[in-house]
Amino acid sequence: MKKTYKLSKDQKSKQEHARVWIETNTALRQAGFVPGAHFHKEWNTEAKVPVLELHLLDEDDLTGGFGTVSERRGKSVIDITGWTVKQFFEPHTHVEATYSDGLIEIRGTVVEN
Repeated sequence: MKKTYKLSKDQKSKQEHARVWIETNTALRQAGFVPGAHFHKEWNTEAKVPVLELHLLDEDDLTGGFGTVSERRGKSVIDITGWTVKQFFEPHTHVEATYSDGLIEIRGTVVEN
């Protein structure tokens, strides 16, 4: 399953950050990314376009630096923000997320208005 999301600025900060916000019920849950699940972020710069890979972790795989799927109004939410996101996906305007079992690949893309 593929979905496209607009990269947005972090509204909580005056600094210009980029933000990847994925809020969905079906796609995340089908890939195993349910509220409370943990994932590891892998920033792949070797691909033709930048790819951020989110790998679902088992409880015995937990180490420092993992993210956690949160819940908002009954939906699974992944929120990744910061200067690293801005630098990594620049000059892309959107990201395209591809969901598979235990993995989400997030690729930078440009969508013309």
